Amino acid sequence: MKKYFFTILSLLLLTPPAFADSTIGFHTGNEFISRLIRGRVTVRCRVPGGGFETTYHLCQAEILDPSEWAYFQGHKGIDAEEVYLTATHEDGSTREKNESFDPATGLSKGKFNLWIATLFQRPLLNLGKNAIHYSLKKDKQNILEGDLIAEVKRAETRTCSDGSYFSSNPSDCRSPDNNVCGYYFRDKNYCE
Repeated sequence: MKKYFFTILSLLLLTPPAFADSTIGFHTGNEFISRLIRGRVTVRCRVPGGGFETTYHLCQAEILDPSEWAYFQGHKGIDAEEVYLTATHEDGSTREKNESFDPATGLSKGKFNLWIATLFQRPLLNLGKNAIHYSLKKDKQNILEGDLIAEVKRAETRTCSDGSYFSSNPSDCRSPDNNVCGYYFRDKNYCE
């Protein structure tokens, strides 16, 4: 009887927990490449009064591969309703973000902004190693928490071939970053 008890006990102790999983992190993976892309664009715009204006611009952007937005992948079936992420960057700065969590899929319900910085939002990640502390919660109580590393490495700059666009919006000639550069990079498949 003791032999069976110790066999069962050792199996329980050696068997990983049901939620132990190496896939926890971002659904795109936890390794990213940052790349500066750039290229020259000619923009011809219709101006009030029926004329045209032609301008030349250098477009550039910093993109993140494989994605600038990602779902957090937790454990399918865990009874949690929110996921909280705290990223500590190599320079010691931190960024916190949270999203609702769907236990049926094991994913956050919304994607996390990993890289896009605007006036109203800041990215979770920074260049280098980002120590991520995650906490899956229900009713503000921790159900599961842990740590992982999300690393962003710098890659070589890429230059797209020149582009040319016509616009009926005069502001596209004055500030192409708003619309034209976005169209240009999509048309050029982000300088691939």
